[in-house]
Amino acid sequence: MSILTALQDPALSISLILVFSGLLSYRWSGGLRGKTKNLPADLGWASLTPILEYVNRREDFIRYGLQRTKESIWRFSFMSKTVIVLTGHAAREGFYKARSLDVKEGTFLLAFVPPIPGGAVDVSPADHSTILRRALAIQQPDNMQKVLLPQWIEDSCRLMKEWGTSGRIDPCDKVYEVFFYLILRTLTCVEVMEDRETCEKLRKLYDEMAFPTNVEGIYFSWFPGYNNVKRLLSTKRVYDIYYKVIKERKASGVRKDDALQLLLDNGDDRTITMGLMMGMVMAGSNSVGRIGIWLVSFLTTSSEWRQKIVTEIKDLIESSTGDSLSPKIPLAKQLTKLSLDDWENKTPVLDLVVAEMLRLAQPHAAVRRNLGPDFYIDGKLIPEKSYLVYPFSDIHHNSEVYPDPLEFRPGREIPSNVPYAHLGWGAGKNPCTGRRLAKMQLKIIATIFSLAYDPSIVDSEGSPMKLPNPDFNSIIGKPKEEFFIQYQPGEFTF
Repeated sequence: MSILTALQDPALSISLILVFSGLLSYRWSGGLRGKTKNLPADLGWASLTPILEYVNRREDFIRYGLQRTKESIWRFSFMSKTVIVLTGHAAREGFYKARSLDVKEGTFLLAFVPPIPGGAVDVSPADHSTILRRALAIQQPDNMQKVLLPQWIEDSCRLMKEWGTSGRIDPCDKVYEVFFYLILRTLTCVEVMEDRETCEKLRKLYDEMAFPTNVEGIYFSWFPGYNNVKRLLSTKRVYDIYYKVIKERKASGVRKDDALQLLLDNGDDRTITMGLMMGMVMAGSNSVGRIGIWLVSFLTTSSEWRQKIVTEIKDLIESSTGDSLSPKIPLAKQLTKLSLDDWENKTPVLDLVVAEMLRLAQPHAAVRRNLGPDFYIDGKLIPEKSYLVYPFSDIHHNSEVYPDPLEFRPGREIPSNVPYAHLGWGAGKNPCTGRRLAKMQLKIIATIFSLAYDPSIVDSEGSPMKLPNPDFNSIIGKPKEEFFIQYQPGEFTF
C-alpha cells in the first residue's frame, strides 16, 4: 500500500489530526491583551469553527455574525490571529482608504493559497513586487496588440468550434476550459499551448491544487494527510512541467513571443519565473476563469443583450475597417482586424455586460492585514497585525443601492454618490493586477459566443429551466444546482 493510499483512509487522517487538535483546545487572545476599548464585537465561537464556516459557507457565516453581534463590524479568532469582518458604507470606505492594509499578508491567511514554490505567497516582498511588475509588462499595449489579442481570438474560436454548431455543454466544464486556455496562453509559453495533452494535464493539476475546504488543509497545511499530499504532488507535477520547458528553451536558444521569453529576457531567476507561471495561473483560473462561466450563462438568458453585442461588433468592424461582418468568413479572421483600442475603448455594451456580471456573480471578499499601527474604522479599533475581510456582496447585493440585486441588468446605473459602489476590479491601493488582461478575455469570449450561438438554459434532460443563482457560499462561485447550455447555430460561423 502506498503512502498516499494509506493516507486516503479517513480514519487514519482524522486520528492523526486529533493528536494535534489539542493545540487548538482553547482560544488565544489574538494579540489583544490590554486592548479592550472600542474593539469590534467578538463572535465568541470555539477556535476551529469560524474559519471552517468562513471557507465552506462564507455568506451564511457573515450573515450569522451580523445577526449574532448586531454590529456591522465584528471579529472572530483563528488560532492566535484576530480576524475582523467589515460591512456597511462607512466600514467599506475606511477599509479601502486605509494605507496600512497589506493584500499579500491577508492572502496568506484567508485565501488559502497552496504552498506553490515561488508562488504568490512563498516569495519575499521584493520577489512578489517583481512578479507583479512582470504581470504588468505582459499587459503593455504592444504585447497585447501584436501577440495576445490575435492568439486569444484564435484560441477561443478553435475551442468553441469543437463544441459543434449545435448541442449541449456543461458551462462549468467547457466555458471554463476556454478561459483556462487563454490564461495559460497569457502567462506561460508556446510549448505548453502547442501540446493539448499538456494543457489538459495542467488543467486537472490546477484543479487538484485549488483551495482546501477541510480541517486538514486549513489548520494543518503542513500535515501529511491524503488531501495535503495530493495537493503537494500536483504542485510538484506542475513545477516539473514548467521546469522542463524552461530548461529546453534555454538550451535551444530559440526565442518565442510569450510570457516565458519576457521572464528570460529580464534574467529572472526560477523564483520569479515559477511565481508568475504557477501562482498567477492559479489566481487567474480561480477568478476570471470561474466567473467567466457566469458571463456566458447570463448572456444565454438574455437575447436582448446578446443582440446588442452583435450590433455593437458589426458597427465597430464597419467603422474601424470599412468591411461588413460576414457570415461567410471565419470569425477569427474578421475579429482580429479590430485593434486593442477598439476592444478597450469602443465597446460600451460589452463594458456594461462585464461590469454587471462582476457585480452579480463575483463571490470574492477583499482580505488584508493591518501592518500597523492601530487605527479606527467607523469608531472601531483595528489592531496592528489583525486581519480584515470585506465581502463584495455587502455592496454588490445591497437592494438599496442595486434594486433587485440578483437580476442580470447590464444597463443599470452604478450610483456615483455611494463610495466604492462597484468593486469588480478591486479598489483603493490594491486594484486587480491583471484586470486589463481579464477584461479583454471576457469581452472576446462574450463576443464570439453571442455571434456564433443561439443558446438556452436547460437541465440534464434537455428541458428548459431557470438559470440558478451562484452559490455565494462558494469561494469560486459555483452554481447552486447543475444546469447546461443548449445551443443552435447563431448568425455567424467559425
